[in-house]
Amino acid sequence: MDEIDAAVRFGLQVRDRRKQEKLSQDTLAQQVEISRTYLSQIERGEANNLSWKVRQSLCGALGIQVDGGDRTSELNGLPASLLACATRLNLPPDDVQMLANLKYRGTQPDTSEKWEMLYNVIKMTVGK
Repeated sequence: MDEIDAAVRFGLQVRDRRKQEKLSQDTLAQQVEISRTYLSQIERGEANNLSWKVRQSLCGALGIQVDGGDRTSELNGLPASLLACATRLNLPPDDVQMLANLKYRGTQPDTSEKWEMLYNVIKMTVGK
């Protein structure tokens, strides 16, 4: 029963985040390379055997952080591009928060690639 509850929770989170980002089901389905029908099943919690690849793709596209226990938790208030970068690079939460607090002349990077470049510069600077 807990597995079904997890599928429903994940589906609701995907649907809510998709709507926040003002994406249609068709658009998101194309981004993650699944059918719109399958995305609809996921959002309704009916896709019980969701593959890790599809889950990761959805989380990356929507900026949802995946933790190691196969549960998801959205990091509220952070830019979607930062969350996508953090998911792709599997950044520790402390590093994500550190990046989120950085601003240069009042702005932050606006793409996942720019966040990654900034993160790599910081790592090189501090010698990690």
